Order: sequence, then structure tokens, then C-alpha cells
Amino acid sequence: MNRWITVLVLFSLVATSVALSVVQEHQDDARESVRATTAGTRDSTCTRTDGRCGPDFNGAKCSGMPSWAIYCHTANGWCGKTSAHRDAQSGSEYDKSSCGTWYCAIRRSGGNNILKKTYSLNEAQAVLGTGSHSRVQAIIPMTGSMVTAGNLASLGGDPHTLPKSWSGGSMYWGGWGQINAMRATCASAVSLPHLQVAHEALKKELAESKAELKEHSANAAAKAKAAAAEAEDAAVTKKAYEDQQALISNLAKALSDEKRGAKQDAEAEAKIVAREVEEDGKAKKEVSAAAAALKKWKEQQEAPAARLAEAQDKVKVDAQQTAAARAHQKSEAARFAARVAAANKRLADAQGALGGLHAAHMKEAGEAASAKSQAAAAEAIRKLKEKNVANHQKAVNESAKKIGEQ
Repeated sequence: MNRWITVLVLFSLVATSVALSVVQEHQDDARESVRATTAGTRDSTCTRTDGRCGPDFNGAKCSGMPSWAIYCHTANGWCGKTSAHRDAQSGSEYDKSSCGTWYCAIRRSGGNNILKKTYSLNEAQAVLGTGSHSRVQAIIPMTGSMVTAGNLASLGGDPHTLPKSWSGGSMYWGGWGQINAMRATCASAVSLPHLQVAHEALKKELAESKAELKEHSANAAAKAKAAAAEAEDAAVTKKAYEDQQALISNLAKALSDEKRGAKQDAEAEAKIVAREVEEDGKAKKEVSAAAAALKKWKEQQEAPAARLAEAQDKVKVDAQQTAAARAHQKSEAARFAARVAAANKRLADAQGALGGLHAAHMKEAGEAASAKSQAAAAEAIRKLKEKNVANHQKAVNESAKKIGEQ
């Protein structure tokens, strides 16, 4: 939103700048009209468009065409817009700012006679020749504006702003009294009717520039309002897009959390099954140890006949010991049967847990695999389960059979 407001402000500033430039252009034209009216013609020295200027080019001034033709470097006769062009000489009589300025060549000696009115400084200098005590003379620059110099405000400008001497001639005066007298004479050459015409032209140009400024301002306001509406629409669109992105982000996070929780549950269940399988393995080891003990006992019962003959003297004692041993054996067999039953129960529990795990895995596999893969996985698990149960049952039956035979 801030970016659009900045664009809007910049657009308004540009529009205002253009309008002011138009007004300035009209005002410059109006001033030129005043200068032309007071001199009686347009300034022909401001018509060159090749960028040349100065006394070597018939007194041509920089006309602003091309756009860089602002200051005149009189030594090389080229216009430019740099400070080097501006400061190459002390005067500005050939600069663009002097366009519209005309020159009043006047000689005080003999009655303040105006010898020439011209836009060309060269022409004004040419009619004067060399000044002296007996030939008081000057060139008065006429800009069309009041100039205050030597305690006198007059339409006649200050001759000090022009070169006082040149090749083949010079100005000469004894002080401000003589200068102001010549300034007043040149100013009186601007008739009142001419000034009135120029004033009316200036008023007309100013009214036209104000009307054009008003039109530019109205257009700028309308464009600014349209730009503000576009900026508001863009802000609403941006907000809707940001809300949509936030919703997508929240959904993605929820799905990720759900997937992470399912994974953790599966890992915990797998650990439980692994622990139960480990316990079942221990039970199998106990059954195996019992079978080994029975086998060893049977081997001990199958002692050689020689040992049995040697032990006939101790038949009674042995019988008692055997009866006691048998009683103890029965007790141990009962205990073993209880342990086998417990092992069977744990096996059944493990099988139940394994079946639950199998169901969970089959569900997860069913969501990700085809029906054929599910059937193959189920068949493999079923066969493995039947094989484990059969092996375990076989071991238990053999152990029970051996115990019963004793």
C-alpha cells in the first residue's frame, strides 16, 4: 500500500511540475513580448540552433536550442550548460538569459543622442567608436525590467554589466550622474503606448497560462483519484492472496503434524511387539533347557547293567531315593507344565499383538499398495505365523510326551 501511495505522490508532483513548466514558458514568452515591443522587433540574435555564439558569430546569443545552449564561451564561440562555459568570461551578454535584451547606444556629449537601438551588442559597439572626456558615451542594456543602480530605478540597465572597451571602441563616463542621465534617456525611448500593449499581452499570456494550469491540475487530480482506486484494489487483492497463502501454510502444517503423530504411534507399537517377541524367545530357550535336562536325566536312567548290579545291595536305599526322586520329578514336571502353559499364554498374547500389528500394517499397506500386493503380504505373514506356532507347539508336545513317559 505504501508503494502505491508513493507512486501516487510522485505522479502528482510530475503533473504539477509539468503545469508549472507550461506557466513558466508562457511567462517567458510574455516577457519576450514586452522586450520585443519596447525594442520594436524580435531578438534576431537568439535564433541560431547550431550552438555557436559570441562576437565572432555576428553577436549571436545562446538560444536554448539545442537544450544545452545556455552559456556562451566567447573565446571559442560555443554554447554549453557547464560552469566552465558560464565562468569563462565575466559578462553574460551572449548567454540565453540575455535573449530579448536590446542595447541602447547613446552619446551624452552633444545632447544625449541615441545613436542605435539593436539586439546586437556588436552593432551597438560599432556605432560608438572610442569614448573620451569630450565624448561621453555608453551602451545601456534594456531587459524590459526595472533596474536599480546608482540610486536610480529605471528601465535602463547598468552599463557596468557590459565590456567597457572592445576592439576599435570604448565607453566613457565621469560618474553615476552622467550614467543615470543616459539611462533615463534610453528608458524614455520606450513609449507609454508600447508599454501598455506589452502589458496587455503579458496579462493575456498570464490568463492563458493560469487556465492551462487549472486544466492540468484538474487532469492531475482525476488521474490521482484513479491511481488511488487502483492502489486500493491492488491492496485488497494482495490481502486476499496473503490470506490464501496463510491458509495453505496452516493446512500443510496440520498434515505434517498428523503424519508425524501416526509415525510415532507406529514406532511405539513396533517397540512393544519387538519386546514381546524377545520374551517369547526367552520362553523358547527355557523349554529347550528343560528338554536338555530331561535328556540328561534319561541318559542317567539308562546306566550300564554293571552299575545296576553293583547297586543291587543298595536296592532298598535306591528305591527310597528313587521314590523321592520320582516325587520330586513329578513336582518339577508340574512346575514345568505350569511354565509351559505360561509360555503358551505369552505366545498367544504375542500372536494377538502380532495380529494387531499385522492389521495396522495391512491397513497402511492397503492405502499405499495395490490389492495384489496386500494379498501377497497377508499370505506371507500368515505362513510365517503358522510356521512359528507349529514349531512351538511341536516343541511343547515333545516335551509333554517325554514328561508323560517318565
